[in-house]
Amino acid sequence: MVTCGKVLIDTKSREFQYKILNRHLTTNAFLHKIGLIASPLCTFCGAESEFLEHLLITCPFTNYFWLDFIDWCMNVNIVLDRLSNIDKLFGIWKREEDFLLLNHLLIIAKKHIYECRKNNTRPSFRVCCKTLAYVYQLESQVMKSNNKESSHNLKWRKYIDSLE
Repeated sequence: MVTCGKVLIDTKSREFQYKILNRHLTTNAFLHKIGLIASPLCTFCGAESEFLEHLLITCPFTNYFWLDFIDWCMNVNIVLDRLSNIDKLFGIWKREEDFLLLNHLLIIAKKHIYECRKNNTRPSFRVCCKTLAYVYQLESQVMKSNNKESSHNLKWRKYIDSLE
């Protein structure tokens, strides 16, 4: 996994990825195990136990989300020769030219899936794109105020190009 400091500037996203790496995200399987809920089944599909890997990767509803994510990446010319389940969980280490942006996008995507779980709604890449636009705008303002626009624009250049 790429160090979060190079990928993210917001601490909430860094904390979220840290929780994934250390398996500290709450899932229905965990809540069931400690007796807080009656069923360990997935919030989205209701067919399998909601472990971290199922929730973020293998659930059919999450899988549809990832297919849309991959299509969007290809449409905006983000280099993505493959995206394995391990890549989705842990990130990509300098395999592609766009690895900083791609790792940031992966974290935004996983946060969206997890927020949908908490809100009992299904993941939607269209909705996730609204969050992406907000994150981009926020990071743009922060980097401008810190005189780091050039590195910011380099990281986000393909996203910026897709807006034009």
